[in-house]
Amino acid sequence: MHITPIECFVSGDIRFNVTARVMNRSTLTANFQHSFLECCDHTGEIRIRCDKFGDKMKEVVINGVYTFTHLVAEKISQEDRERYRIPIEADHQLVFTEKSKSIEKPEMQELPHRMYNFTKIDELRKQIGDGTKKDRAMYDVIGMCKKVVEIHKNDHDTNEIELKLVDETTGLKKGFTLALVGQPAAEFRHMRKTGKFPSPFVVVAKNGRLQPRNNRIESGVTNMVLIPSLCELPNPWLSQRERYLKTWYKTAKEQKNAEDKRNEAAPKRERDADDSKEPGGALKRIKEEKN
Repeated sequence: MHITPIECFVSGDIRFNVTARVMNRSTLTANFQHSFLECCDHTGEIRIRCDKFGDKMKEVVINGVYTFTHLVAEKISQEDRERYRIPIEADHQLVFTEKSKSIEKPEMQELPHRMYNFTKIDELRKQIGDGTKKDRAMYDVIGMCKKVVEIHKNDHDTNEIELKLVDETTGLKKGFTLALVGQPAAEFRHMRKTGKFPSPFVVVAKNGRLQPRNNRIESGVTNMVLIPSLCELPNPWLSQRERYLKTWYKTAKEQKNAEDKRNEAAPKRERDADDSKEPGGALKRIKEEKN
């Protein structure tokens, strides 16, 4: 079987085979519309569309290595790239055909993982605050999600989901909004319905689009977000960052809870001290507490 490197694909009727690591994948819908994989090998990254034959990716897991056979290459139009904010830089995408197969290759773990260039959340807030960054700037972001907000723009569906993210640069109070619009919102709802969803959880977004309003970054129409803890074969580098954020968040929450308890106790101590200064104040307080 001839394997074609990702960087060598060209449009045409030729059927290609590719061996690559799955960096991310969409959720399969009933009719397989908008189903796709994002994959990489040593030469680059590529998107594999599965609109008509999504059943062929049922057993595919994120970060697994597979050989995908009988694929057809087609050029990605600039219109589609802008509309769907496709994070893959390749000019072409691959499409499953009726003869395509997904063959697992666990022995080929040397293939690279997706690379991220994360921007800390506080830096994103500063760029919006000082007016130096305008709409359409793209960033990779990772953060701890402390709140999920579903926004209903009609009576039938959730059109948008907002994830409130924090990291060690913002603390627990100040954060940033990752807005899931369109397909990412549908993907996220599906993941939450599985019953395996962790809380709180770490979220990763590739090529989110910075918005100069409301401290938010948008995932795009079909640019999926990644929940590292839900990956069956986690990316080692992402796992390290995920563990750090979880440890930071747990410690910050414990410190905040301890501070809240001290603040609650402070007024009571002040009242006790004031009562003690008044003649018979302490005895009066004891009687009041008994009553």
